[in-house]
Amino acid sequence: MKKSRIGLVCFLMIASFYNCSLTTAEAQDKQSTQASFAMRLDPALRESMLILLDTNSPSLEFYSALKAIFESPVSEKPELWTRIANGNSYDAERRCEAILAFFKRHVKSGTRLFDLVKTPGLTNWFSRELVWKSTIGSAEFLERSKGECAYSLSPIFCKSRNGKIVMSLPKYIPDDDMDSYMTGTKKVQVDGQENVIILEVEVLKRPIQQNPHKLDFLNEPDAEK
Repeated sequence: MKKSRIGLVCFLMIASFYNCSLTTAEAQDKQSTQASFAMRLDPALRESMLILLDTNSPSLEFYSALKAIFESPVSEKPELWTRIANGNSYDAERRCEAILAFFKRHVKSGTRLFDLVKTPGLTNWFSRELVWKSTIGSAEFLERSKGECAYSLSPIFCKSRNGKIVMSLPKYIPDDDMDSYMTGTKKVQVDGQENVIILEVEVLKRPIQQNPHKLDFLNEPDAEK
């Protein structure tokens, strides 16, 4: 198991540096930044990331590592979660957890909808029937003073966890448009909707009683930043 994690170190070092059009000078500066990024990682946090990325890590270790990261301020790159979410070698449960973690830790108030849907692999996380409109009043966990409408998104990998993401938006977006944006069948560039920002995001999931080692910490407040 340890051997299988060694190769994952490279991913942690280059996760956010993948623009292949850099000049030689830029590439050298980029390599220096990568090295410093790896050096700044707390050893325990880095080990937790490696456990998450290891497809063979035991379930208990996976959830313990997930909890350790959630108890720390956001320092990891979004690519940690998208790699797991998009990886066919990970089981559905872990891909679900990665998607929920991505929204919980990296999709914040002020994120543009246009930028969100460009997240690698995101349009494969949802199906049209798993994107639906909610009213702000019925979404008790959202502030009623924010936004004109809210959408619930249920990742296709989250059926066993009943996981979902709820986002409030400042303007009404027709159902057909929203589920088309989230599934990639239409681009967010109609009637100025590329400038629509997300006002509020909540990530929810229901604990599985028969599996007590699954820690239901996604519903807890964010760690202090």
